[in-house]
Amino acid sequence: MSVSNSEIIFFVSYSIGAAIILKFLFRQVDKLVAYLTRSNNISTNWKKNAPYTEVVRETIHYTNSILYKNGIKYFPKFEIHYRNHKKFDGFFNGEIKIYLKNHSDIPTLVTTALHEVAHYLQAETDTNFKNYDYYTNTIGYWDNPFEKSARKFAREHLDSCLRYLEQKNLIERH
Repeated sequence: MSVSNSEIIFFVSYSIGAAIILKFLFRQVDKLVAYLTRSNNISTNWKKNAPYTEVVRETIHYTNSILYKNGIKYFPKFEIHYRNHKKFDGFFNGEIKIYLKNHSDIPTLVTTALHEVAHYLQAETDTNFKNYDYYTNTIGYWDNPFEKSARKFAREHLDSCLRYLEQKNLIERH
C-alpha cells in the first residue's frame, strides 16, 4: 500500500490544524476557569477615593514584603499613561507603564499593576528573564512561562491587595 504526497500533506495539515485548535481551546478554558474562580472582591463594584497614580503607587507598595523577601531593596519606577494602548494594558521594560484607558474598573487596574510588578521581580531575580522575548516569539505570549507566572502572581495577590487599598481608604466598595 502506498501513500501519495497529497495524502501526506492532507494528514500533516489536518494534524497541525487540530493542534492549533486544541491550543486555542485550552487557552479559552484557562480564561474561563480564571473568570469563574474570581473572588467576590473582583465582582464588587469599587470606587476610587484617590487619584489613579496613588492607587497604582500603593499597589506597588503593597508588594514591599514580597520584594524585600526576594532581596529587592527598591520599588520599580512606574508611569501612568492616560490614554488607550492598542496592544497592552501595562508593560514592563525596566519600568512599569500602565495605560489607564485600557481598564474598566479598579480590580483590572490593580491586577495589571501586580502583573507588571511580577515582571519587575522576575527581571531582578531570574537570570532567564533575558529570554522573555525568545519565549514569546517561539511559544507565544500566553504560553510564555514568565507571563503565566505573572498572571498567577496577580491572581494570588489581588484580593489581599484590594483589602489593603480599602484599608488605606484609597478605594471603597460601591
